[in-house]
Amino acid sequence: MVSLTLATSGPGRNLLGIRVVAGGLEIRFLGIPGRQYAVQTTSNLLGGEWTTQTTLRAGASGQILFVDTSGEPGRFYRTVQP
Repeated sequence: MVSLTLATSGPGRNLLGIRVVAGGLEIRFLGIPGRQYAVQTTSNLLGGEWTTQTTLRAGASGQILFVDTSGEPGRFYRTVQP
């Protein structure tokens, strides 16, 4: 099961959506075209440490596509500028 909560303000506003695809989850973020972003995950929002999974560059439309093939349940995602 995939649960998606979109923030209406503050951190997390750049999450466009999550969908299940063959082999994992496809997560789309929105950034500034051409800028690099680190995609980070954690399983614990209360004091958990964030782990950088990869660094991606936003495309011409500003979209950042990350496919999580880890299969780990209960993950939270964010993007930060490295």
